Amino acid sequence: MRSAVYNKLMRYSTAGILGAIALIILATTLSTADWVVLFGKAMYWLVVALGIFSLILWAVRTRVGDGAGLPDSTLGETTGNEREA
Repeated sequence: MRSAVYNKLMRYSTAGILGAIALIILATTLSTADWVVLFGKAMYWLVVALGIFSLILWAVRTRVGDGAGLPDSTLGETTGNEREA
């Protein structure tokens, strides 16, 4: 998986989680009607699903992703212990 696609998916997933939590807080602050209970449950399951999605993306990225599990910050860096040929 390419880093740009991975980063975009993680960004959207994080935004979805934060947005759903904000909507839960807003809805429960404004009303106590029956629809708020259903809406809150739907948003809760959205947060859970996006969390699982993010966890799967992370696992795929670290196991078979770019750089054989190395974070992007270490790719292409040298340790100073390499010998020149």
